[in-house]
Amino acid sequence: MGNAVHQVRAYVVEALASARLLLPAIAEFARGRAHGAPETQWAIERVQRTLSGHQEELTEHLTRLGGHALLAGLNGASPDGQSIASVRDLYSRLIAAHERMLMLETNSRALGFSSTAALARRHREEVDTLLMRLRDALPATVKGEIEKEPIF
Repeated sequence: MGNAVHQVRAYVVEALASARLLLPAIAEFARGRAHGAPETQWAIERVQRTLSGHQEELTEHLTRLGGHALLAGLNGASPDGQSIASVRDLYSRLIAAHERMLMLETNSRALGFSSTAALARRHREEVDTLLMRLRDALPATVKGEIEKEPIF
């Protein structure tokens, strides 16, 4: 059990670090799209709120797993300047977040940490809902992005 808790803590820290890098990039992207399509604006705001909530819950969960000391390393690290240039980039980043939650869920379940697995599953399902909402807005938004700045 001792080694398992260290593994689960590492997976939770990875998810937290990822959210910590992604949230500022989304905030910057949202500021640059202040006058975008309403459905896209709504989706971006919802992504921000949801991922911020996930970050808070993962932080609390890590503390309950006895990983409070690991938070100091996260707080000391600075974001590496990731950026999101388009809704397509945001969609890709959310797919990666979905995959991380799936791995956290799978590994936690395999190691016998059902509460961590349940938390990761709920987060994964919430990200899936966000992906569906963005998927609905994607065609019109991408068309507008391409018209403003062609890919080729």
